[in-house]
Amino acid sequence: MSTECGGTIVHARLDFAEHEELDAVSAVAFIAFLLMRDWRNLRRRPTFHRLGLALLALNEQLERDRAAAQAQIRDLIGQYVDGQPMVRAGDRVVEPLFTAAEIASAFTNITLPNAAVRDRAKPVIAALVRRAERWRLRGALRWHHALPEAEDASTVDSLIALSTVHRGDALSYVTRALLADIEDFTRNHPPARSGCDCLIPPGAATGHHDHVWLLMLDHVESAVGDQVLQALATARQRRAGEEDGPAPDPLLVVAAAGRWRPAWGQWWREPWRTGAGDREPIPLFSSAERAQWLRHARQPVAPRTNPARAWYPVWLDSVPVDRLLGSDAGTELGVVVSRLASGHPGAAGDILTQTDASRTAAGDDQPAPTVLDARDDAGIPLWRRAVPGLLPDGGPWPTVPPPVVVAARLSEPGRAGDDLPAHRFPDAVQTLRELRGALWVSTFAARPSPLWPIGRGDEEHPATLHPWLSRSLLAGLAAEGADAWVDLFAGVYEIEPDPSRTLFRDLAQGRFGDVVKELAGLFDTVDHRAWVRALDDATSAPCRLPHTEPFAVSYRRLAPDHVPGRTALESAVTSVTALLWLYRDPLSVPGPLHGDVAKVPWHKQVRLGFEKLAHVSARSEVSALEEAASQFETLT
Repeated sequence: MSTECGGTIVHARLDFAEHEELDAVSAVAFIAFLLMRDWRNLRRRPTFHRLGLALLALNEQLERDRAAAQAQIRDLIGQYVDGQPMVRAGDRVVEPLFTAAEIASAFTNITLPNAAVRDRAKPVIAALVRRAERWRLRGALRWHHALPEAEDASTVDSLIALSTVHRGDALSYVTRALLADIEDFTRNHPPARSGCDCLIPPGAATGHHDHVWLLMLDHVESAVGDQVLQALATARQRRAGEEDGPAPDPLLVVAAAGRWRPAWGQWWREPWRTGAGDREPIPLFSSAERAQWLRHARQPVAPRTNPARAWYPVWLDSVPVDRLLGSDAGTELGVVVSRLASGHPGAAGDILTQTDASRTAAGDDQPAPTVLDARDDAGIPLWRRAVPGLLPDGGPWPTVPPPVVVAARLSEPGRAGDDLPAHRFPDAVQTLRELRGALWVSTFAARPSPLWPIGRGDEEHPATLHPWLSRSLLAGLAAEGADAWVDLFAGVYEIEPDPSRTLFRDLAQGRFGDVVKELAGLFDTVDHRAWVRALDDATSAPCRLPHTEPFAVSYRRLAPDHVPGRTALESAVTSVTALLWLYRDPLSVPGPLHGDVAKVPWHKQVRLGFEKLAHVSARSEVSALEEAASQFETLT
């Protein structure tokens, strides 16, 4: 986003994780300096005189007499500016005049000033109030006069109050000053249209458009980030409720967070829920629409409204595979990374780094599907490094850890709910809530199979655990042995002992032959759309087959050729079930069947299987099977 803004959209980026030295007030000041540089289509650099006056009032003890305080402010500005270096006329400013560390040193604990803090703050404040000619200073002071804290519009009551009795309200004050400075500058110094890189929508009559200023914040779930967001939202609401109508709000804030805010649930549907109800679903970032934003923003604002209402939550799109993997995108390893990382940059980086290290240590290439077993120099497998703090060190486990229980439960799309009884799985519900809040569980992580719309129509796919975390947790379970795996899926089934769920349980436990026999027996006894749904649910089961062999070898082990006495129906059901089960495992690399010679692409074999099922069906209505076959026409 920052790159697209270029030099014509005024913007700033602040990552609270990179600048932990900032407190909330110094963060607001740093934002001003990030914006206060040269921009290609602005005739002058942005100024922040109101913010500078607010910080000056916090840095000094103003006189309580109004006239004396006004004279004191003018004298202090002169003292602060005098002797301080300034940017020469004609020099371009492309970086902030002060670093985050310098601003933190100047303004951290400014509400409790001492001589050392006061001296460090002077040059920073001087840079904000410099060039405040008399008429500009008058305008900045007029804004402070008009605040509710002022008793008389011709006085500096609000600055006196900020300097004396309202220091605890410093964050609110400086945030409002920042927004007021931005509004004033954008109103009096519009950008030059000729220097604009904006893409004008087709059909625009004149090409005239507004330029917002863009503030991009990351890791806002930190304590300081949360305070700054709350202050920005509260200040915006106060501006919207002004008696003479809301002032223009030219600052767009885009904040990235790693946690869900419960307060959003009043208006927005949580990302792990399905069903529309009366709350708006959260869109993908690429699908965000101004109309939806305005529909939410224009709802009547009640007094003391929760500041969280100001936000429009969107879900970040997965990063495209070619951007994540580069030249590895078309390799077998690239396929696994794409399916397993599912657009998560950190996961993709970890997989590629550790796989490369494992190959180097081994001295020769390893098959890509062994990726979760790739070990670092200390012998730690990748699956364990992917789940720090979620699994006990060493083994065997005394009991199955709650995160693994959650991964097994959420792997089943046909479940009735997410509940996990405490008497059977202690602490599992608490773990589920934590994973939801940390955004690891969502409907966005779900990857419905090609058969989903045939068996379930427009029904929303339930939320699932991100495949990177899910498969890493289940790899830990597999390392505990077959008994632990079988017992867990038996226990998860007992939460809802429904006959419709037995196929999923049985296939998860590796009882492939039993599942094929049941599906074949069910084929002509139910509507084929219901049968496709049962097949789809069953083949979503996690797979414990070794991932050290090619896709075609695993397939032939499950569905051998020329089995004596097997009917055409049983043969087709066996083939389709085996292929779909292997295909849906994110650790597998679907490829050509029958060895190294590409005789039949795997997806065409699936299509052929459904066509055979339609041919041998004893029912007159086979449209569901024909639709299923068509879903695999061009799938790769």
